[in-house]
Amino acid sequence: MNTKEATQALLDGKKIRETSWIKGSYAYLVDGKLISERGNSAILCDCNIGEFFELYEEPKPKKRYWLWDTVLFIDGPVFKCSYYMDDTGINTHGEQMKDKSQLIRKHENEFIDV
Repeated sequence: MNTKEATQALLDGKKIRETSWIKGSYAYLVDGKLISERGNSAILCDCNIGEFFELYEEPKPKKRYWLWDTVLFIDGPVFKCSYYMDDTGINTHGEQMKDKSQLIRKHENEFIDV
């Protein structure tokens, strides 16, 4: 994006970042000043907005999956296994637990964020 586009994006309330900045770094406009995600400020002028800026995209929120012990039933218990699932029974592949499975125990301290 060029200087004019970057400046307009800031005036429109959007966050921008220089392409060389580390991941998660951005700047936004407050009362005519550029403010970084760390709270540092600079005066907005063409000298500090160049062609190497882009719109900043907020990271997607991660979803937490806990390790659950389950038992598969087919005419009685067949086998025990463990899956990472959320609290609604959806696993990390987005699949709902089958009707023939039963949740036994949630491991509160064993989880992944995806």
